[in-house]
Amino acid sequence: MFDRNESRSKETHLGGNSRVKNTDPSAEQGDLTIVLYARGASCLRAAIESALAVKPAAILIATDGGGLDEPRIAQQYERDHPGRIRILHRRRRRGAAFSINQAVEQVRTPFFARLDGDAVLLPEHLEEALRMIAAHPSVAAIAGYAARLENKQRPTYRADPNPQILSGADASRFLLSPDAGPCPAGCIYRTDAYRAAGGFAAIPCGEDRELWLRLAERWELAYCHAPSAVCPPAPRECVGYEAACRAAARVYGETDAAPLVRRAFARAAGLYAAQALREAVTFRKRAFASARGIVRCLYRAVFLPGVGAPRQSAARAAALGAGSRGGSPREEVSRV
Repeated sequence: MFDRNESRSKETHLGGNSRVKNTDPSAEQGDLTIVLYARGASCLRAAIESALAVKPAAILIATDGGGLDEPRIAQQYERDHPGRIRILHRRRRRGAAFSINQAVEQVRTPFFARLDGDAVLLPEHLEEALRMIAAHPSVAAIAGYAARLENKQRPTYRADPNPQILSGADASRFLLSPDAGPCPAGCIYRTDAYRAAGGFAAIPCGEDRELWLRLAERWELAYCHAPSAVCPPAPRECVGYEAACRAAARVYGETDAAPLVRRAFARAAGLYAAQALREAVTFRKRAFASARGIVRCLYRAVFLPGVGAPRQSAARAAALGAGSRGGSPREEVSRV
């Protein structure tokens, strides 16, 4: 891991210079739960069908208020696939982070994958990624990139034979690049590591990128240059990118990596500026909010110690198992 007192970094590959070959018997899809956050009904059926294609992974559907369509669709699939699909229904909307954290409390498998109701999994990615993370106990999460529909056709999946293992400064450089970052849909997490980190922070978007930065303090992360899911464009990505900058500032603000974090805040200000220009004509109130984001990020680019923690209660961290944070990543591995 990155040493806060030295400017060292590490980047390796899961397979070295050769193709990954894993015969670990623990890398079975029965060790995986797909946590599906039911956000909207228009693409929910396609999302569930893509999850069902990953056999025999369990599926946990978390509905989050809204209308009656999402629970109705989920219940229909639960009846058609008894024992494999479970539903956690919440009448009042609480957001993705809260709903997924609640669902992960019910996960009974060593690994789980996130899926949103507006995305469609590429099952081949989950099969490959699950084998890789099961074979490498120091890796807390593994993800690919988000694919877009090409002429209404499903993108062709090509596996990455040498996914990168990222830690410390390399993880920060990767996660603080606005054009990179893990695709939320299809990202596989080690369940115990996710709970020990406190789960997703309650931010409007970009919670995966922010969580990865926290995980990188004590674990390794893996990134496959391969599509994990077909996803729509992320709205207001600058909000999530700023949250990732805040997480990086808490970890690396007083190390030799501080200039990297300062540049990231400056880029976040640029993202807010571009968004403010787009919103100035039709969304005046949002444009003012984006302008405040510009000032906030520029200030933090200069005064890193002023960065605060994400809004997540101690009760939530404790509920997700934050009490097991002590020790090194290798010590945690023995408890997985």
